[in-house]
Amino acid sequence: MSSEGVPYDNPRFGDKKIMVLSLLPIFENDAAVVLARVSHFVKMKVTRVRGIVKTVGVATTSAIKILSGTTSIGQILLATKTADTIITSDITDTTFTQDTGVLEFQQVVATDVGGADVMIEYQEVYEGV
Repeated sequence: MSSEGVPYDNPRFGDKKIMVLSLLPIFENDAAVVLARVSHFVKMKVTRVRGIVKTVGVATTSAIKILSGTTSIGQILLATKTADTIITSDITDTTFTQDTGVLEFQQVVATDVGGADVMIEYQEVYEGV
């Protein structure tokens, strides 16, 4: 068995988990501001990122960019959606290692205010038997 996790025959192998980041705010005049960073203690595969609009923006391009380090891997478009609307990112499965993987959320538009609760759906990546 690898030191990174449990074997494939473990009943918990492949369980999906959810992590919630409450109210990531978008501030006026602050483009490219980092809103949150997520690091995990074992290798993880992010399978989906969704959000719920909490504070309605006014810009049609209002969004939260999702990055792996400095590489953009998707975004959640808030635009002018009404409060409590569920929004989904265009992210594809991305694996983050426990040593180097940092999932980052960054503001896109500087001329807007807004905010969303963000839910990260992920799986811990177990290796070896």
